[in-house]
Amino acid sequence: MSTRGRDASRGSRPTADRRGQTTIDYGIGAALFVVVVAFTLAFTPTVLDPFIGDGQAGFPTADRGADQLATDLLVEDPAEPYVWDDDCTDEFFSNDIPGPSDCRYAQSGDSSLNDVLGYDSRVNANVTLYRNEVQVDSIGPTHAQGGVAVSTTSRVVHYDGRHHRMVVAVW
Repeated sequence: MSTRGRDASRGSRPTADRRGQTTIDYGIGAALFVVVVAFTLAFTPTVLDPFIGDGQAGFPTADRGADQLATDLLVEDPAEPYVWDDDCTDEFFSNDIPGPSDCRYAQSGDSSLNDVLGYDSRVNANVTLYRNEVQVDSIGPTHAQGGVAVSTTSRVVHYDGRHHRMVVAVW
């Protein structure tokens, strides 16, 4: 007589579809639960970052400002990005905003560095120009020390017949 089809209560061994939860099943489930909870707690702050804090300061803001200056606002010809107009760049770093009317950054009539870069008043910005890692010029406030997160980005530009490194910092 075959044992197939017999009821487990009458002494036959339970089949795979009738077995209860084993220790391995429980361990895998518990480990999976812990991983999901840890992942959720680890990434919740980064998901909420755009909605808390100063609302604008950060790497994307600095990067956008650096792109605007390097490829549009300080160039003589937009067809040649990263090649700056010497006269307009001199005026810009001498804090002459809105600057001469023939300069691209002055065409909007903005009156401050934040206006030129499109930042709101909650953002502090600084643009610094380096030649061979020596500071050549700077515009905007210097960033505060201690506890303030500063995001920076840089671009290599051609100005005054030489290559310079421009660094945009926001906080």
